[in-house]
Amino acid sequence: MVCHAVIDGEGSSSNMVGYLMATGKVIWFDDLEDWLRLYFAL
Repeated sequence: MVCHAVIDGEGSSSNMVGYLMATGKVIWFDDLEDWLRLYFAL
């Protein structure tokens, strides 16, 4: 999986966030550390 962006806070509609999350294009900033540990097997 290739993440294209990290999002945090307000600024995007809930529909847009839902779409991007469903397609795997973005992750939440709060999940970044866990995602990096999983991706790089740290």
